[in-house]
Amino acid sequence: MAASVFLSSTGLDLEEDCRPYVRSAVTGCGADEVCMESWVADYEEAEKVCRSHLERSSHYLGVFAHWRGSSPPGQERSYTEAEFDWACELSKTKAVLVPKASTPYDRKLRRRAKAQDARAAEAQKNFVRRVRSMGVTMDFEDVPQLVRKTIQLVSTWVGRGVMSEGERASVGGAPAPNEADLVSLGRRELVAQFERAFEIMAGVALAEVVGFLVQGPVGYGHAQAVRRLREEFEDANEDAQPRRVVLPVGGYWDGNDLNGMLSAFGRAVDEKWEPADVSALAARVKKLLESEHVLLEIHDLQRYGGGLTSFVAQFWKPLTDALGAQAHRHKLVAFMSHEGAPGDDWDACAFDPAADDDADFESARPVKLPALIVFTEKELTAWLRGWLKEAGAFGGDAAKQLTRARELAAIVAAETGGEPLKVYSKLSTLAAN
Repeated sequence: MAASVFLSSTGLDLEEDCRPYVRSAVTGCGADEVCMESWVADYEEAEKVCRSHLERSSHYLGVFAHWRGSSPPGQERSYTEAEFDWACELSKTKAVLVPKASTPYDRKLRRRAKAQDARAAEAQKNFVRRVRSMGVTMDFEDVPQLVRKTIQLVSTWVGRGVMSEGERASVGGAPAPNEADLVSLGRRELVAQFERAFEIMAGVALAEVVGFLVQGPVGYGHAQAVRRLREEFEDANEDAQPRRVVLPVGGYWDGNDLNGMLSAFGRAVDEKWEPADVSALAARVKKLLESEHVLLEIHDLQRYGGGLTSFVAQFWKPLTDALGAQAHRHKLVAFMSHEGAPGDDWDACAFDPAADDDADFESARPVKLPALIVFTEKELTAWLRGWLKEAGAFGGDAAKQLTRARELAAIVAAETGGEPLKVYSKLSTLAAN
């Protein structure tokens, strides 16, 4: 029977990079992944559904950091802690990956968890300490190492050994690529449309508030694409340090998506504040825009009740209408990630710079960027060649670098089909022998 791996991790701190890479690594090793993205449950039923999925899984894999996460109704322990306890009760084969203390990446994860209150932070600290005492943890120092250790674990569980041919591939002395290296792969059309949209908005004097819709099939690297665009914006707007607000659409908002969005946004601004409505939120955002750009990341928009149309009508349009009444010193830029097929009703509420007339743009319509697609062997070759050159592989011999880049691109393309998360996971394992 194929291994089925139940993945347990929090969203707010790990959704951008850790969780998507781990999910891809699990399936790339030939195991079935079992995670909350693959089932739907009402708030009151979530605990029951979650446990039933764990019972049917053959293995348990946890990825824990410093964010506590939400709790089942009436309980003090979080869903993540409950899932670990259930795995222990059910005697599941298990492993837990945790960031190595005091490393740069651990400090990054701590910063992501600063929005929670002191009580939640202490509870999570005690939980992780308890898990470490049970001897089931493995430390990781960064995302590429997290991927490598996930592959080692799951490959053992499915009886595949540790590494495939592509994962053993020598690259002539170059170090393994880091997260920033991987994000730079391809996506030129996406970046071009992103930049073009700002040109359009500047032409109609509406460049201060804008949303971008990053869309494509599940597992096509939405978080990485958002990071790529975020970095493009930061490079082009160095006049002020932007404030980054991350809002994953919650799976446990009890169907009240607007209040969940407002509450999450409020806590990101001030951990003790919950805006009563969009108008109150807009008033606070106006003050923020006096001193800094605000970059808003909304992940898993496909979970929002009623889809993109409801999200725009309930949240984005009222926010942009309130902000659009006056000029601001800085920009509010929202990146909205939608995983899955586009809705039939998107044309009415989104702006497509490739098809719509420039004069039809308005801030209330998120800019629909080109759909994320698979990476081609040509793109992989170009990226690998640049990476090898930057690393000085093969003593700087350009011909050898190109030859090796083509060989590796063929291996990666064959093993992944060009699917973005599988490509990212595969590339993160490359290292010299």
